[in-house]
Amino acid sequence: MAGTKLEKINDYLYHEPYKEGTAFAWAKCPSFLLITITNIEVGLGLSMERDETSFLFPPRQNQPGDQPSERDAAAEKPSADATDTERFGWQITATGTLKKRRIGLIQKDGSVTGYGRTFDTVDLILKSGTDEDRAAGTGYIFHNGEDLLKWEKQSDPYLTLELQVPATALKQLCEQLLAGRLTTLELGVRVEVFQSEVDRGLAEPGMTQEYYIEEDTVYNRVYLSWLQGTQSLWKNLPKETAADPRSDEENPPSVATPLKSEPFRVIAQSLDRIRLVGIAVVLVLVLILIFK
Repeated sequence: MAGTKLEKINDYLYHEPYKEGTAFAWAKCPSFLLITITNIEVGLGLSMERDETSFLFPPRQNQPGDQPSERDAAAEKPSADATDTERFGWQITATGTLKKRRIGLIQKDGSVTGYGRTFDTVDLILKSGTDEDRAAGTGYIFHNGEDLLKWEKQSDPYLTLELQVPATALKQLCEQLLAGRLTTLELGVRVEVFQSEVDRGLAEPGMTQEYYIEEDTVYNRVYLSWLQGTQSLWKNLPKETAADPRSDEENPPSVATPLKSEPFRVIAQSLDRIRLVGIAVVLVLVLILIFK
């Protein structure tokens, strides 16, 4: 895709110019991602949101002669309908590896990043949401570029996928992880991404597909499909005890081996003696016939 340049039609559609005035469509729609979760860290976190701090950017400072805005007036007088949100709950941070998928970027000028600048991993954050909240089970995926890296320890751009999970489910999952009962975690989500209609039409099962998000936006919605943890039982199965003549206590008889009580032992010894006597008689008769 390197060298491809798109024309933005709206927030959900780009066009890739072709020839004679035609173009290929790059539509934005939910596409499925299967993510394997590793490098898991479990923690507890507190977050608080207030109406007066809900905007993304600080308000413009009033200049001499300006009339107070409605927002400034509302901030000076707390509203009785103000809804502060406080959340304290479990949180998982991890590395997510995409299975058979890569995510590239559509830059501000419409250029599409090539294969060397696509991502097959994400920094994953699973946060606790209320069980009744419709936001639980939704989130965002966004690109952390050079502007943000100035304030962080990482040196290379990366993707972040942040997802709210119903509180009860996340609590149970974290408890099982801390108890060591889960060995693998997988996540299935649908993500709003762009893809060429050509790539979408030619894609076959098992092929690695490339999706794209806009480089400078954080509003690429994510919807939880499923989240599961598993444990490999075969690692915990008891091993078969090999026969060892050193000690009957260290190597007890298996279910397949009959226990030898004293009467059975005596009978077995008698049968062995009878068999030996029979063999001796046969040998004597053979020798008599030979030398007769």
